[in-house]
Formats: sequence, C-alpha cells, structure tokens
Amino acid sequence: MSVLAIWVQRSPAGSCAGIKCAFTTCAHRQWRGSPIWGHRLPKPQGPRGRERPGHDLPADLCGRPGSHFSADGLAAGLKKGSIIADMTTGDPNATRAMADDLKSAGITLIDAPVSGGPHGADAGTIAIMVGAPVDVYARLQPVFESISPNIFHCGDIGTGHTMKLVNNVVAASVRVATFEAVTMGIKAGLSLETCSRVLAKGSARSYTTEITLPKFVKGELKTNFTLGLMHKDVRLATELGVASAVPMPVCNLVREIFQIALNEQGADADVNCLIHLHERLAQVTFAPKQ
Repeated sequence: MSVLAIWVQRSPAGSCAGIKCAFTTCAHRQWRGSPIWGHRLPKPQGPRGRERPGHDLPADLCGRPGSHFSADGLAAGLKKGSIIADMTTGDPNATRAMADDLKSAGITLIDAPVSGGPHGADAGTIAIMVGAPVDVYARLQPVFESISPNIFHCGDIGTGHTMKLVNNVVAASVRVATFEAVTMGIKAGLSLETCSRVLAKGSARSYTTEITLPKFVKGELKTNFTLGLMHKDVRLATELGVASAVPMPVCNLVREIFQIALNEQGADADVNCLIHLHERLAQVTFAPKQ
C-alpha cells in the first residue's frame, strides 16, 4: 500500500502548518514497508510531477488548486490503489469533490487534518481528525498512530475537514474573547500575570489561557501561525455555515475582527499580533511586540 500524506496550498494564504506539525514526528518513516511521504504543493506554477527514484510517489508536486489531480498532475504519479491523506485545513465540500474525481483512477483521497500546534507535534500528542470510509480508516490507523495516539475517526470523507473547521473557529473565537477581556481587565487595574494565572485555573481556561498568556508573561509573542491562516480558517468555517444554512453571527464577527487585524498588520503577522489591535482600541499597552 502506498500512502502519500500531502498538504495542498489551496489559496494565497494556504497552510502547511498542520502537516508540518505532524511530520515533526513521522517524516519519511516506513510503516510495514509502505512509504510515507509529506509534500507541500507550492503556489500555482503549472501542474507537473517528478518520480522519486525507488518509490511510486511523486517527489515534487505543484499546480493550481483543483488541477493537482488532472491527467498530468498528481494522479499521473500515483499507482492504482494509492491513498492520499490531505492533512490541511480544507473545504469539506471541495475535499469530497476531489475524492470523487480520483475514484476513476483507482486512487483514494481522505482528509486527516491535525491540531495541537508545534508543542503537540514535539510531544507526539497532536489530534488527527480523519474523514474516511471505515475500511480505509482501519488500514491507515497504524500509520496515523506513528504520529500520535490521539486519532479520531470523524466519519466519511470530508468530516475530518469539517471537524477541523469547528475546532479552529472555536479556537479563534476564544482567542478574540480572551484578548478582549484581558485587555479590559488590565486597563481596569489587573496585571497580565494575574490574568494569566487565574484564567488558566478557572472555568475560562483554554489553549489561549494555558499556552498563549503565559508566553506573553515571559515576553514571547509568536506562536508560528499567521493572521492570514487564522482568517482563512474562520472564513472557511463561516462559508460552510452559509452552505449548511446555519446562522453563525458570533463566528462571522470573529472573522471580521481578524480581517481588521489582517488589514492593519498583514497576513504574515503572527496570529498573536491580534492583541495589538485590542491594545490600540483600548489605548493600553502590555503585550510583547515580537
């Protein structure tokens, strides 16, 4: 069985952050003689594929989103029976459409995005959300277990990406609310240290209170994830809400807040630079600058 783990850059703000986390612990491993390779598809340059000597997986893959699986794209470099695990944060409906396109070539595409950040990758504890038929999931479970024990079969193709969008829009919303409230608390007389210690132990605890705020206290800002990527993830989630006829007023507001921060600081700015927007609006300064 050939297994290709691939992260597809679907937009100018496309992300390989998640799969880079995964491959911190499993890049180029062998599982029972089956090659596991990680590839990022760069920004559009025209579809092409080059064979890796000794393996039946493409060594260099790139092209326009949607063209990777054309006759002269990714599909041409894979043998019938190959499995592609798309470990990006993606559009579930686009994932299902690409999976359908690959069926005629005898290639299976599943989604298996990850979450947990660089520290989770280093610890081998990232969450892997798999959208795949039951039989395919059973075949790939040992492969994913080589990355992390925290593997979740979310359902059929597309459900992994749906779960990742749920995760990321919740994380983005909590980050916005935490930054906003902490800014208020500090201007009203609290210290950053007090907010960090109490929130990490109270009912409002989250990734932002347990990881991000302590970094701020230590004078560290960056989390290795950009404003552009977070905005993209929230946008995908709210677009799925529109497609599913689900009102998402709070998440749409969160998307707009990230849009403001993105316009001010740029898509490549670290996601934690969002705190500077709250500082500016509240006319208070307390967070690290870089």
